Amino acid sequence: MQSVSYNVETAGESGSEPCLTADDLQKFLTANNIPSKIEQMPHEAASVEESAQALGICADRLVKSIVLWISEEYPIMVVAAGTRRINLSAVAKLLSVSRKKCRMCKPEEALLATGYRIGTIPPIGHRTVLRTLVDKSVMSAVEESAEDGLVYCGGGDLISQLVISPSELLKAANGEVVDILS
Repeated sequence: MQSVSYNVETAGESGSEPCLTADDLQKFLTANNIPSKIEQMPHEAASVEESAQALGICADRLVKSIVLWISEEYPIMVVAAGTRRINLSAVAKLLSVSRKKCRMCKPEEALLATGYRIGTIPPIGHRTVLRTLVDKSVMSAVEESAEDGLVYCGGGDLISQLVISPSELLKAANGEVVDILS
């Protein structure tokens, strides 16, 4: 895994690298030949339910990408069904750290680690390589509700969604399938 120094004090300040966008994500997908597409919603949505309605899909097909901070040292990516809650105690146990050492990233930390703002973060194509835990709910979401076998993830901006199969997501993220939901 790539070693990265994280300076959260300067994340997002003027002079730092600009935020990544849906165009940057598309370039990553193309450069890495990842079978997927970026779909535009007709408008911004404030919740999983609103996003599902705007896309005309079941909410279970929406996947969230959450950045966690571990031991105040490094970030990891957790990918899970958008309708479910991540169990931070389960994540901590999996990583062999105390629960107190596992927390949600602050917006500036997530931006620094991924290049994307909160609410737009895709599960892949980040500025830095992150260890990625993919909850088993992502793998089963399509079995239960999707005719085309695809899930929808953050796509780099507030109206874009990355549409990808769970198996391609897992492969592209070099992810580990785990059980970390409440």
